[in-house]
Amino acid sequence: MSISIGTYAFEGPFADRASLKNVSGLYSILTRSSSNDNYSAVDIGEAEAVRDRLINDDRQDCWKRNRKQAGRFYAAYYCDARTRVSVEKTLRSKYNPLCGDR
Repeated sequence: MSISIGTYAFEGPFADRASLKNVSGLYSILTRSSSNDNYSAVDIGEAEAVRDRLINDDRQDCWKRNRKQAGRFYAAYYCDARTRVSVEKTLRSKYNPLCGDR
């Protein structure tokens, strides 16, 4: 299963972050009001180990505050360090997520 964020095919969305690999890549925290609504990005970030980062991320309180009725979901785009930094900058600029540096 995949979801397009920008021009990138992220794996997910998953309701459980344990479904994500613990490798280099980008992550997106998604939410939606109902199962019929589109997802919106609450946060987009990058990490050397995606799953570990999502378990220990210091922005989890922001994710909770911005969670809509249908829940919080996780998606990942796996790539090398140079790619993930560049893509994160591009996607954060495009979507301006509520959590993280704005």
